[in-house]
Amino acid sequence: MMLYEGREIRIQLWDLAGQDHLGGISRLYCRDSHGVIIVSDATKPDNIQRAVEWKTMVDDQTRLPDGREIPTVVCLNKTDLIEDTKKHSSNELQSFANQKGFLSIYYTSNKTGENVNQALDTLIKELISYKLPDTSSSVENKVIKIANDISTRSSNKKKKCC
Repeated sequence: MMLYEGREIRIQLWDLAGQDHLGGISRLYCRDSHGVIIVSDATKPDNIQRAVEWKTMVDDQTRLPDGREIPTVVCLNKTDLIEDTKKHSSNELQSFANQKGFLSIYYTSNKTGENVNQALDTLIKELISYKLPDTSSSVENKVIKIANDISTRSSNKKKKCC
């Protein structure tokens, strides 16, 4: 649970490490998901196509409660290891994102923290705008209290002597 702009939200992250070749593991994790972040190695240009394949797999397996596709952000990670001249412009990334159905694409670095918060922030804002069910309501609000009923009933019963 975290507080985001005054609203308590629950974020659960699963790292599949790209090892799910048969799709069985990801089906388990995709179920009931409301958002996806696909992290791809920016030092390997062909990996962006893998991100597109992952998005297709997610879209095939799950949807938001209203039927819309799961919002998906791509993080092209390890940008601290590539030259700026080899990076695409923000406009090129967003154009590609729009074509492939991604919410957005960011160059990120887990080492330096570059754009990691921005990517997560983009996804959270999108999810909040979808008016998803509020998960912040406490369990106590959903508990039916029966203690008062029991004590009332027991006081109305006639007491018997031993």
